[in-house]
Amino acid sequence: MSEYQVKLEAIEEYQHALRYKTLNENLCNSLIGLLGQLVRHYEKNGMAVPDEVSRIMEKTSEVLDVRINASELAQSPVDTR
Repeated sequence: MSEYQVKLEAIEEYQHALRYKTLNENLCNSLIGLLGQLVRHYEKNGMAVPDEVSRIMEKTSEVLDVRINASELAQSPVDTR
């Protein structure tokens, strides 16, 4: 396999990973929105929010925060001094 073919395969894998990253972020954002609506429904009807719903919201928020922090680190300039 030539160096060119290796680079093409690497680029394809990277693009594939980016598609999954975007899909995961969209799914997490949708899940947070859905859970937020569910929490508002519980609160509107004077019901306690189940612990499982709160746990899923916290975990999803943590995942998004880690992704945001990783993206910010990847985009920050490298100090070469």
